[in-house]
Amino acid sequence: DAQYTPGNNDLASEEVYLQLTAFPAAPCLESHTDSMLVTFSPLPEVFAGYDQTLCETENATLSGYAANTVSVLWTTQGDGTFEDPQAANTTYFPGSQDISSESVVLTFTGNANAPCTGSVDDEITLYLIPQPGAFAGDDGETCVNDVFMVNGTISNTSTSHWSTSGTGVFEDPSLLTTTYIPSEEDYSAGAVTLTLTAEANT
Repeated sequence: DAQYTPGNNDLASEEVYLQLTAFPAAPCLESHTDSMLVTFSPLPEVFAGYDQTLCETENATLSGYAANTVSVLWTTQGDGTFEDPQAANTTYFPGSQDISSESVVLTFTGNANAPCTGSVDDEITLYLIPQPGAFAGDDGETCVNDVFMVNGTISNTSTSHWSTSGTGVFEDPSLLTTTYIPSEEDYSAGAVTLTLTAEANT
């Protein structure tokens, strides 16, 4: 038995012919030659894509790349689900654990074509940004010609602003605690809705 170690050119061309020659023993004079073709299967390659940053309410569009593979598979370290885990291009739906952790690692695996064995992996991380929340406070009353103090709270953001369904003005609409000065039209209408909007982090 003999062992042949392929060279770089053999691997680049993905094949090589090996020739065996049998030399005669006396009194025979003719040699005999036979050859065989050896082909080389390239190792699998995968690329899961780049890390993504999403709002916690969004789904992730995945575009994996695979070469020299017989099959691929997406898996998660979290509790989300895939639209089709055996497709390179698919959608991931984050689970509640993913959202509470604010991130999840996804693994893209490619299984080798025969005669190669084994698999290769690549990972990406999804960063899930919490959705902002806002609480404007309880409904309130004020006398005509009086101002109204608002005191709101926000979560998962540091930016917010007040707005009104009427025509009055806020002393500073960017502050959580501020004063609303009703207009004559507000007094005439008898009521006005004050809205606190929490702006999402980017």
